[in-house]
Amino acid sequence: MPSLMPNAANAASMVSSKTESTVAPEQTTLWDKTEQWWMDLWLTPDQQAQRLFNRGDYKQAAAHYQKPLNKGIAYYYSGEFKLAHSAFMQDNTPKGLYYAASALARQREYVAARALLRQLNELPDLDRVLQQNIAHNLKVITAIIDEINIMSESQANSLDLDQEVSIELP
Repeated sequence: MPSLMPNAANAASMVSSKTESTVAPEQTTLWDKTEQWWMDLWLTPDQQAQRLFNRGDYKQAAAHYQKPLNKGIAYYYSGEFKLAHSAFMQDNTPKGLYYAASALARQREYVAARALLRQLNELPDLDRVLQQNIAHNLKVITAIIDEINIMSESQANSLDLDQEVSIELP
């Protein structure tokens, strides 16, 4: 099963922008159709998806995965955070909801991510490692929200001061 934890090979690709280049859609050749027929004959959709995921074709892997958690992880790796969030919410397990909060944070939906993490933090009988990760992310996202609020207050206050001090030069 894939994990949201990046490895060295794909960490850089997760950070890069999706809008770096526009690629024309490839036409499906007879060879591609034959290869897909062969894969369908011998591999389950999840096996095909794992093969694609291992090659770094995350978006195609997401299309093949049957389980929402795996589908969400593949979308997350491809940078499709809205689709990842949607898939994780379908999983409806603590781990899936934790990943959904991560997808929300990647979309800069910090308040919603914090609310989801708070909800998860109150669940009894969570895995110890998951509980630690939830607590850590809750702390980080709360700090981000606090920083945004401080910056917003600072900018609001600076606008008031600038308006009072502003004079027209001759």
